[in-house]
Amino acid sequence: MACRAGRAVPWLLLVIVMCGSTAAFVPPSTMGSNGCFRGGAGFGQGVGLSLRPHGKELAARQQLQRGAMQVRCEVKISGNDQFLVAAGSLSLALLMGNRLMTGELAAAQSRVDLLGVAVSSVMLLTVFARADVQAREKQSVKLAGVEQDEVDTALSEVSQQLLRFAAQTYLKVAASTKCVAVVHRGKTVLRQGIMGRAQQVELGPIVDKACSDKSQAYLADLQILPGRKEFTYLPVNTQAVIIEPFGESSALIIGADKVRAFTGLDLAMAPVMARLVQQTLEP
Repeated sequence: MACRAGRAVPWLLLVIVMCGSTAAFVPPSTMGSNGCFRGGAGFGQGVGLSLRPHGKELAARQQLQRGAMQVRCEVKISGNDQFLVAAGSLSLALLMGNRLMTGELAAAQSRVDLLGVAVSSVMLLTVFARADVQAREKQSVKLAGVEQDEVDTALSEVSQQLLRFAAQTYLKVAASTKCVAVVHRGKTVLRQGIMGRAQQVELGPIVDKACSDKSQAYLADLQILPGRKEFTYLPVNTQAVIIEPFGESSALIIGADKVRAFTGLDLAMAPVMARLVQQTLEP
């Protein structure tokens, strides 16, 4: 009985492997109406490689520039690849069962088993190679803080208005920005948006390093950094931070409610705002 099973399994494997190989190597054909390459004759509905048309790509880029779309990867498997997963998994299971049921294996049967393992592995790896990676919007979090609108009253009325205008403009343009703080020569001169429990901006090692290097620091995922504890003046669950220095012990600090929230445009706006703040505070 075991020998018969051992002889029958390779033939069954051969059928599965042939079907799986046909599905694995279906070439992409013409592009469909939605901008995705579809598979030709074969199993399922098509390979999972997606190419978005230029119009949609441009629209997505414009959304990114407005700070409205942040992405993370979501893997989807097409119907064709689902067959490959089933065929590859079944082949490996049958090979394992064949090994357990057969006492002594002939050299020819061993070679067939090795071939089956190799082709089954190729089918499974093909699924990962074809995985359709799509953009999905990142979820924002509700920041734990208190809404503030504070400007140093020692400044002139015009300077106060300019600082408030600059902060509110950034809050409106960058959709995920929820808080803005300005420290000038170690003194807190502005707190706008949802702020943390500390009322004064105390320069910690991260902000000090940015000021000494005179270069922008972007903390795309603040919550995974041990240094997040120095930002007590921001909400405790602030997700991302930009530090834009503009002088000695002076910096513009911007917080967001999403991981990797800031786009290239947002990062480019920060130095412009910092120069405006510096010109206001150091006429």
